[in-house]
Amino acid sequence: YVAFRLFANIKYTQWKGNQLPLDDDEAQDALWNAAHEKNAKFLVSRLISLQGLWVKLGQFLSSRADVMPEPYLRYLGQCQDSLPPRPFHEIKAVIEDEFGCPLSDLFEEVTEKPIACASIGQVHAAVLKSGKKVVIKVRKKNISKKMLQDLSNLQT
Repeated sequence: YVAFRLFANIKYTQWKGNQLPLDDDEAQDALWNAAHEKNAKFLVSRLISLQGLWVKLGQFLSSRADVMPEPYLRYLGQCQDSLPPRPFHEIKAVIEDEFGCPLSDLFEEVTEKPIACASIGQVHAAVLKSGKKVVIKVRKKNISKKMLQDLSNLQT
């Protein structure tokens, strides 16, 4: 669906551009900039919703100024540093599952708001029972399985 929608919008923009006077560079640029803006926003929202390997693809594409129009670079940059966090109850469950005990047995305190969010996990500040301040990097639930599934799907 995503590829079809992007392709269809590009073809529509080409058709619309052919209706404009050939010497009207300003109108052509405005038309393409609007299309790139719309498509980039749509693409990034889909990559982020798919998570995992697709966010990694967005991160890679955001570094390709040699082949990607500026609106794509700007929106794809969100895959680098503006990912939405997973709910804390999911993160708590992952930690408790990994360690086999309640969070309160391990830490005096864990901040619910993450310090950072990435494609495969997020980081939370915490305080150990000893009082030592630490950070916890937690992988998203089932992210390894999801990424392997994404890779398998790409091979088919």
